[in-house]
Amino acid sequence: MSNTIKEKFHHLIDQISNENLENYYELIHDLYVQDQSSKDVLDELSQTQSARLNNAIDSANAKRLIDHEEALNRLK
Repeated sequence: MSNTIKEKFHHLIDQISNENLENYYELIHDLYVQDQSSKDVLDELSQTQSARLNNAIDSANAKRLIDHEEALNRLK
């Protein structure tokens, strides 16, 4: 029978002293938080979203911009 990683962790946790367990928890938690904060929002975009963003950047660089009120008027 093959144990899942969660089962292996549970088994290991049962064998570790509370003091050491707190240290391990802090380490794992810190690594998890660091991993979550290092993600770039651009990596999370779909291909369509990425293309739209690049088009918007290209338009801004080419000075093809409209102000906020004009954008609202176009949405009416």
